[in-house]
Amino acid sequence: SSARSFQVGSTPAATDASGQIIGGATAGGENASSDRGRSYGVFLNYAMPEGLLLSAAYNRNEFDGTPFGPATQPAVVNYFLADTYQSFALAAKYTVPNLGTVISGQWHQSELETRPSVAVPSVVPAGANVGDIKIRSIALGVKHPIGNFSVGLQLGRTEFTNFTEGKNTGFMLIGDYNFSKRTRLYIRAGQIKDDRGNVTPTGPGGGLPLAGGPFPLLTGLGSVETPFFSGGGANIDARTNVLAIGLRHQF
Repeated sequence: SSARSFQVGSTPAATDASGQIIGGATAGGENASSDRGRSYGVFLNYAMPEGLLLSAAYNRNEFDGTPFGPATQPAVVNYFLADTYQSFALAAKYTVPNLGTVISGQWHQSELETRPSVAVPSVVPAGANVGDIKIRSIALGVKHPIGNFSVGLQLGRTEFTNFTEGKNTGFMLIGDYNFSKRTRLYIRAGQIKDDRGNVTPTGPGGGLPLAGGPFPLLTGLGSVETPFFSGGGANIDARTNVLAIGLRHQF
């Protein structure tokens, strides 16, 4: 046998002018001299014998002035500098005795501390002071077994409580057929509606506008089969429809 490797292309290492990605090519060097890239978190999970499951989580990421914004030609655009991201989450899931009906609820609050980016002549325009960006999410779901079948519904909403004040509202229909305890056929159909909110300038003279709601939506049920609802991108100020059909087996 033989091993082969293929390289389609490569990208030059990022710089402070062109932007940084946590965990990317330059993250190691940054960590040596600052807190950039450091993450902290705690997760608590408590299962009660009555069928109630409670969860709580806290997360903190240190960006330490990482430029946020896309690279464009002929110049690079930095919307702002990201400093610290913090998030809190609470969740509960209850299985009704003798019925098997599962009811779930999640709440999430987060904040990204930012500051204006500094202009680099002929390379990077200065960013605007957008303040700390705050996001709130809530999701509710229910799933009920009927013989070998299971049907359910998941509702979710995520919004900027400041910044653009945009929001994403979505629903997902859930259908499963259990061939056995470890194998099932699943169908997921859903829609996400983005409301753009306000157009927020992030550059000098009202330039570099941003609009739209945040992502992701919380999904207590069905996110494994349809990851779009827990991290995909939606079309701005429009509806995005998703359909997923697959077979899942647990080894």
